[in-house]
Amino acid sequence: MSNVENCDQYSTSSSNGACKNAGETTPLLLSHGSISNKAKSAPTEKKDEDGTEESERRIQLFKRRWAMLALCCSFAYINGIQNLQYAALPTSALDYYQVSAQVFDVLTLLYYLAFAVFAIPCVWFVQRTGLRPTVLCCSLLCFTGSVLAIAAAADQKLFALAGIAQAVNGVAQVFIMSLATKLAATWFGPSEVSTATSILVFFYQAGSGLALVIPPILIPESKVMGLVRERMLIFFGIIGSVTFVIVILVLIFFENNPPLPPSGSQFESSTREPISYKECLKSMLKNRHFSVLVISFGLNYGAFNALETLITPQISKNFSELTDKTIGQIAATMVLVGTPGPLVFGIWLDKRKSYLETSSFAYLMCTFGCALYTAAVESNWTWSLWVTLGGLGFFLSAYMSVGMEIAAELTYPAPESTASGLIYSSGAVFALIEIAVMRFIMDRSSILNSNAFVTIMTLLGFILTLSIRGEMKRMQSNQNFPTDDPNTEDN
Repeated sequence: MSNVENCDQYSTSSSNGACKNAGETTPLLLSHGSISNKAKSAPTEKKDEDGTEESERRIQLFKRRWAMLALCCSFAYINGIQNLQYAALPTSALDYYQVSAQVFDVLTLLYYLAFAVFAIPCVWFVQRTGLRPTVLCCSLLCFTGSVLAIAAAADQKLFALAGIAQAVNGVAQVFIMSLATKLAATWFGPSEVSTATSILVFFYQAGSGLALVIPPILIPESKVMGLVRERMLIFFGIIGSVTFVIVILVLIFFENNPPLPPSGSQFESSTREPISYKECLKSMLKNRHFSVLVISFGLNYGAFNALETLITPQISKNFSELTDKTIGQIAATMVLVGTPGPLVFGIWLDKRKSYLETSSFAYLMCTFGCALYTAAVESNWTWSLWVTLGGLGFFLSAYMSVGMEIAAELTYPAPESTASGLIYSSGAVFALIEIAVMRFIMDRSSILNSNAFVTIMTLLGFILTLSIRGEMKRMQSNQNFPTDDPNTEDN
């Protein structure tokens, strides 16, 4: 199998690999200079004025693309919960496992460490095998991580399994973030691709937000370890049960690709000569603007995850009168209010196509948000935490989907999954660094200085973002394939 799918991929859409006749669809036919909405059962050939033949190009949207997206969103949601499932556990859970809060930080770090270590081989797997094997592998990893978490909760002596679970969940996240842009480009048209990407990011962020809300509510502050164990088993058991259902649904319903490409850029990509994964990586890293994006995205993603991880201990220390439940709700505000961010900015990008301007604006607001939160956590006003964390989360989340789209645009016609995997692996590395540095500064100096550090990181990322001036290559390719009716659909 080649490392880049060829045009034959669009003759196969079902999970069992059975080919579908092109006559079963109502394709939109496009040629070099002519457009036709007439349905045909096979590609036809036309002659130019000089008598040369040219093949008509066919693109088509399929309604079942939304079902494919829904399946991916379901396990992205679960993986979002798994990301922070230990970060928000109350102190009674620490007593149950007989560990310190720093150990729970390490569990979150293992999540990002696994992402950083396995990013390159996982992206290779995505590029090599295609969507269906990747989605199946991802859902199985999420299920495995949930089973290990259940085992760790069942017996406090098996706490080491919690670390393994987080590492497995981190590998699953590599697949999820690599899949977002690939799924969108494979199934969705040019006017929907940014929205589709943002929807998946939306569900991942919603899962992370839920992970900060549910544990403090479900797991009581109790000295009765039997009760704590029971509630933890309920929490992790629900996650495992839902994940098992998702695995079954993926096995039955998920398709590798539609019978026909959804956009001109996908048609162009499918007809290009395949290149090796190694050459693909070299080409991307030689792209100066993409290399800058890798660093700037990493700084932003690292800041987001560092704040997510350390918000709870910061608020607990400076606002000691607040209960764990209230602190969990405040921390969740950053994620839950942030969940619409990717969706709003994704729709905006599909409408306006102003990628670089939008990313610069989002990054600037992230920097302002970090500065405002730094001031809020040092104040005596609880309301300021709700407001600043909500605004900060909105723009930090929004930048994630915007960055993924810019990566796909700058590196086209390289596989979208490879571009996403690289920027998120950078994000995982920076997350490890920024979490460790912020925790060190908190313990050795002050919360104020730790938050000042992360604000400086986002300011540096904003300056780097302003220097990105590359061409939006995928958008230009789609503009060369005009359609009379871009919303033409088939089942």
